[in-house]
Amino acid sequence: MRSKRLSGSRCPPTSRRSSSDTGSASSSTTSRRSPRSAPTALLIERAQGLLGRERPFREKYPAECPYPFYPEPGGLLEWAGTDNGDALCWLTEGEPDDWRVVVWNPRAVAYHEHEAGAARFLHGWLGGRISTRILSDEFRQAGLWFEPFRVREHVTLTLSDSALPYDERLRILREALAPTEHRGGYEDEDGDRQDHFAATHLGWRLTYASDFDHQILAAFPPEDEQRARVTLYDTARRMGCRVLSATTRLGEPVWT
Repeated sequence: MRSKRLSGSRCPPTSRRSSSDTGSASSSTTSRRSPRSAPTALLIERAQGLLGRERPFREKYPAECPYPFYPEPGGLLEWAGTDNGDALCWLTEGEPDDWRVVVWNPRAVAYHEHEAGAARFLHGWLGGRISTRILSDEFRQAGLWFEPFRVREHVTLTLSDSALPYDERLRILREALAPTEHRGGYEDEDGDRQDHFAATHLGWRLTYASDFDHQILAAFPPEDEQRARVTLYDTARRMGCRVLSATTRLGEPVWT
């Protein structure tokens, strides 16, 4: 099967089949980003945004950036990501059928290149046959699920401290958005946590975290923005917190 062109390059056939046939597939942290329609346009849009965001860091710290970014020749092209901010990319060297996967943690500036394409990597990682330094193996234990692709807005609320214990605050948050489904999480050696869950009737995805900052990370359909703002601000108050800031995934202030 021949691949269609992607702004002068070509996508592997597996990316077209998975995006047109299945929507999005997820594990506790990994989400396919290609939608049922116009997957090429979304890939190009994300590639342009990534190149623009990373350019200042790369100019300042070139030794920390061993790979170029698409559409630069042989650049990384993101095709999936995780709730934890990691990126799964193609290394666009040679023919598209030969593009390998590079798993990238932008916060730690860490990369792990694999001798596998997207389908083989996902099948191997989810099945426990492939390991990567970037994605913790424990995330596979939370189970798998499937949901159709939806465009979502992403907002992060940074919260003040609260006198209530973490589990009580999490309970209040999940009850406000019920019914919910657990989508994984972790706890480090200091007791700091991240808990991922979905508000199933709303189609929202959320993370409640205390590991870096005290935060609620919410993803919701654009038409739900006003409802999300009112609900999350009210819930934060009942959790005993003040909202210190609200930002987009690019760090831009919102809901001011």
